[in-house]
Amino acid sequence: MEKQRYKSISESCRRLLIFFTVCAIFNSVLYAQNLTTAEINQLRIIPAEEQSLFTKTDIRFEVLIPKIKPSQVQILSATLPRDVNFRTMRKSEDFEDGGTKVELWYSFDKKGTYELPALPVMLQNRRRNIRFRSITLTDDPSKQSPQLVVVFSNGSKFSSSDEPKSAPIFNAKTGEKQKLTVYVQYISQLVQFSWDIPKDSIFTETQTYDITEIKYREKNYTHELIPVASFEWTGLTTGKLPMLKIRAIVTDYNGYRSELYLPEGYVDFVENNISTYNTDDIMFDDAFSAKKSSSSNSLINEITEENCIKLAELYSAERNTLFHFSQYHKNRVDYEASLGLPSTTQGDFSIGFLHIAGIVCLVILILLIFFIKKKNLILILFFSALFICSLVPLVNLSLKRKDSFAICKGISIHSVPEEKSEAVSEIGAGNRVHITEKAGKWVYIEFGETGGWGLKDNVILIK
Repeated sequence: MEKQRYKSISESCRRLLIFFTVCAIFNSVLYAQNLTTAEINQLRIIPAEEQSLFTKTDIRFEVLIPKIKPSQVQILSATLPRDVNFRTMRKSEDFEDGGTKVELWYSFDKKGTYELPALPVMLQNRRRNIRFRSITLTDDPSKQSPQLVVVFSNGSKFSSSDEPKSAPIFNAKTGEKQKLTVYVQYISQLVQFSWDIPKDSIFTETQTYDITEIKYREKNYTHELIPVASFEWTGLTTGKLPMLKIRAIVTDYNGYRSELYLPEGYVDFVENNISTYNTDDIMFDDAFSAKKSSSSNSLINEITEENCIKLAELYSAERNTLFHFSQYHKNRVDYEASLGLPSTTQGDFSIGFLHIAGIVCLVILILLIFFIKKKNLILILFFSALFICSLVPLVNLSLKRKDSFAICKGISIHSVPEEKSEAVSEIGAGNRVHITEKAGKWVYIEFGETGGWGLKDNVILIK
C-alpha cells in the first residue's frame, strides 16, 4: 500500500514537471516571435539592389520582417499617389536570417522623388505600419532620343532638343574667351563630329575626349553627358553672333543612326574696354611656339624685304607654271635654304596639275558620250564611274586654288584686330603663312596649328 502511494506521488510530480516545461517552451517561443514597437519602427521597405530605377518599369521593393512566420503576416491595401501603380507582391520564409521576406512591385509614371505612404500590415493579428525609404526615378535612357549639348563655363546650356531662341543665350564682351564643352547624350557610338568656324570671331579647339567605350554604354544605359571636345570662342565684333554650327552623327542605344545639330540661337556681344583685357588669358599666349626656332634663324640671317619679295615671286612662279614644275620647285627650295628658312614641302601645287585633271576629265567625258551613242551598256557604266572619280580631284584642286598664301616681312600677331591690343607673338620674315580672312587693314594668319591677326602691310601675297 505504501509502495503504491509513493508511485502515485512520483507520477504526479512527473506530470507537473512536464507541464511546467511545456509552458516554459511556449512562453519562450511566444516571446521570441513578438516584435517590439521600436523594432517595427526601424523596419524600412527599400528598393532591391541591382535594378534600374526608371519610370514605366516594375520596381521591386523588399523588407525582412524578423521573428515572424509568413502565416502570421498579412499585407493590407494602401492608398497610393496618382502616378504610382501597384503590380504584385510575394512573401516567403527567410531560412537564412529567420523571419518573413516581403517583396512588392510598383511602377511609376513620372520621374522624380517619391515618398510612398507607409505599408499597413497585420503582424500576429495586430495592425502595424512599415515605412518606405524615399526613391528617385528617372526616365529610361534607352528610350530617349540622342542629344547634342553645349555647356558654357558661365553655366549657359544649349542643346539640340531646344527650340530656336529669339532672345540671346547670354551676353558677352568682345575679346573675352567663352569656354565651352560639347557633349552627346543617350548614344552608343559617335560616328562623325564637325563644326563650322563662326565669322567675326576666333574659335579654337582646346581638348578632345576619348569616347570609344561603346560596349560599356550599350549594356549600361545612362543619363550621363559624354564629353566630345572643348573649345574657346572669342567674339571680335559687337552685335548678335550666331550660335556655333556644330553637327554630330551618332548611333543610339537601339542601333539607329541619326544626325544632331544645334537649333538657331545667338550670343549678344557688347563693346569691351581694351585696357581691361587680361593678357594672361589671351587665347594665343603660346601661339607659334613651335616655330620659334625658324623665326630665330630668320632674324639671325636678317632677311630683308627684297628677299621676301623674291621668295613670294618664286612661290608665284611655282604656283602658276604649266611646265617645268620640278625646276621652279627646286629654285624656290634652294633659295629658302640660302636664307636659312625651312623648306615648305607642302606648298602650292602648280596650276598645271589642275589643267591635267581637267583634260583627263574631258577625255573621259568624250569617251562616255561616244559609248552612249554606241549603246554599249557595260562601257557606259564603266566610264560613268570613271568620270565621277575624275571629278573628285578636279573639284579638290579647284578649291585649293582659292586658298590665299603670303610671305611675312616680319609681323606681330594679335588676338583681336585692334592696334591697341597687346601682341601675343611674332612671325619672322620669310615664313610662308595662310591667309584665311580679311578685315580692313587686318588679315587673319594661320601658321602651324594656330593663328592670329596681323597688319596686311606686313605680308606679301603669293599671286
